[in-house]
Amino acid sequence: MRWLTHTGVTDKDTDKIVELLEKYNKLNQDLQKNLIMTLVHNESIYKLEKYLRLKILSIEKLNEHNNVEIVSFWFALYSYIDPLDYLIKIGYFNNPIEVFWQLSEIYQNTRGYKQLVCDIQLKIWIINTFNKTFINRERPEGFSSGIRNPWQATDFINSLLTSLSNTPTDEAYQFLKKIQLSIHTSYKEHVKYLLANQQNKIREYRYVPSTLESLLSIYQNEAPQNCKDLKVLVIILLDEIQAEIYGSETDPHKAFYQCIKKDEKSIPHGENDCRDRLAYFLKLKLQTYGFKLETERDMPDDKRADMVCSHANLHLPIEVKGQWHKDLWTAMNDQLGDLYLKEHQSQRKGIYLVFWFGQNVVTRRSLHSTAFNKTGISERPKSAKELKSLLDDRIEDKYKGDIEIYVMDISRD
Repeated sequence: MRWLTHTGVTDKDTDKIVELLEKYNKLNQDLQKNLIMTLVHNESIYKLEKYLRLKILSIEKLNEHNNVEIVSFWFALYSYIDPLDYLIKIGYFNNPIEVFWQLSEIYQNTRGYKQLVCDIQLKIWIINTFNKTFINRERPEGFSSGIRNPWQATDFINSLLTSLSNTPTDEAYQFLKKIQLSIHTSYKEHVKYLLANQQNKIREYRYVPSTLESLLSIYQNEAPQNCKDLKVLVIILLDEIQAEIYGSETDPHKAFYQCIKKDEKSIPHGENDCRDRLAYFLKLKLQTYGFKLETERDMPDDKRADMVCSHANLHLPIEVKGQWHKDLWTAMNDQLGDLYLKEHQSQRKGIYLVFWFGQNVVTRRSLHSTAFNKTGISERPKSAKELKSLLDDRIEDKYKGDIEIYVMDISRD
């Protein structure tokens, strides 16, 4: 069965796996693990977020910490869903070696599968906690076999150190400088090399063209100092995702559709599902810079923003709409502007993101009504570019320059 071999699995297959796990939560542990690792290796573990949160709550409620191997596996998965909460909860285990190996299995790609991106704080915690338990060991010459060998632990720790050196933020650089003093002697030369390599990268970033001045602050001084610059960064990353949606051989655009048929109207996923898929891609890119992305985050007046990009005291709200939403033409003002920009940490900056699927979709996912252009003539946009232009025109004067319209083109026209 391809569900257990991790290969040839479709998006529909991963939906069925999640449904199976949620419905039959008493499945054999080995079978559960196999199915979950299929989700991991097909970049679909985010679909299991609700299930994992309930699983962790159950373990805590029943104090089921005796079977360290099984519980460490569930917590390792949870570390990807909520790394900061994981670092709080993991204190139950008093840092046993099993925790390290389970994290290694989740975040280290040893079999050619796709791997999850480890949160920067989690990387730092793993290195700090285990560098003296697993000192630097070289892989033996010739044939070697088995799992959980000392040299494999070294590979994992070194991969985390290297990943931090490739992260051009002050947080990563300062940690490497600090860990160089306290890390086990066997790693010191490697860290010294990584620090020099990271300094070279930072110097190279200083030559980024002036059109990327907002990003320059990230490379040189930790992160943007205000939400205006943070908004610029997010727009650039969205442009990267837009280019990848149809420029990748893996066809990531398919993740946004329930059904695609060559000569028939396609069926996009619902708005929240599309948002979650985009959040997955965006979160991976933001993590490189040390940023956090939350979905359904609390806002003033008991409201929730679709996504919020945050760093320190900066919170940039991103309101998401499908082209079919009844409030498509007004929510940038009535919702994002009036409700979310009043949150003081947003500094009155936000992004209004719309998914454009074009005209070749089923009726319930087609564009909601038409809009009036500047001359008062009703228009029905025929492209993502035209839709953006019409939405830009509808931003109220008091929000001009504060709200950025972004139309993500996932059409098949």
